[in-house]
Amino acid sequence: TPKLSISWDGKTLKYFSHKKPTSALGPRLIVPLVLDYLIFWAFFWIVNFYRLPIFAWRFVRRNLFRRQLWFQPQSLRR
Repeated sequence: TPKLSISWDGKTLKYFSHKKPTSALGPRLIVPLVLDYLIFWAFFWIVNFYRLPIFAWRFVRRNLFRRQLWFQPQSLRR
């Protein structure tokens, strides 16, 4: 953590003094954040779960069923 920092925007030079943070993250601050995180991702997966088979099919179709995998170019044939 820096004690001093400098900023320059091309015209003016600004100096900043920093002090150590006095508050630590305790359970009182962390618990609501964790709950919010879990609620967000639970909602996300509930709403988007039906899309997983679509994405899986697109991935397989693009990577497994490419022409290069099934047919060799004539320059590589013997």
